[in-house]
Amino acid sequence: MDSIKVCVASGHFLIREGLSSLIAQMPELMLAHCPSTHEALTSVPDATTIGLILLDYETLEMDGSDIKEVMQQYQGAATLLLTRATTSHEAAWLSNTGAKQIVSLADGKDELQQAIDMAMRGRKFYSESVLELLLEKSKTPPADNIQLTATETDIVRQIAEGRTTKEIAQQKNVSFHTVMTHRKNIFRKLKVTNVSELMLHAIKAGWIDGIEYYI
Repeated sequence: MDSIKVCVASGHFLIREGLSSLIAQMPELMLAHCPSTHEALTSVPDATTIGLILLDYETLEMDGSDIKEVMQQYQGAATLLLTRATTSHEAAWLSNTGAKQIVSLADGKDELQQAIDMAMRGRKFYSESVLELLLEKSKTPPADNIQLTATETDIVRQIAEGRTTKEIAQQKNVSFHTVMTHRKNIFRKLKVTNVSELMLHAIKAGWIDGIEYYI
């Protein structure tokens, strides 16, 4: 099996060196040349060969639209955002960029390796420190008085694991339309508008394990 090419995108020398050293310890991954400026990063001719990009967006002076531009340029690659966010507002802003994997640069080696593993498996992953900031931002109280059916609860858990509506339908041997109907009912009952709100709500209510934070 071919190694997956990884791009470490950071304007900070020590961060590039540290992350490169970590990647070198993971035999299934292979470091690829990666520019250290935002402008060069979005004009790489062979970007489609990259399987994973570790994006230290702050040292590259990138805003939300810049992050989306990089994700568009590296279509097919998992984009793991590396952040220094310390407030709930910053964490919510990151979540709104559409990034599926976010970790703090203050997180430990084990959590970063777990984030990389989840990214390569196509699973959504927010590190515990980022999740805590998002929970702080969320004002939705636990849904103690809201009861989901067993099927609805199972669908929430599968959404938390990063499965798509099509994958859930196949696993449950029901139609795509049936799962969509369940999703709509779940969102209506909980008064949420997106998957991130659903996951935060489910963690608070204890429907899914707060440690298994596949937002």
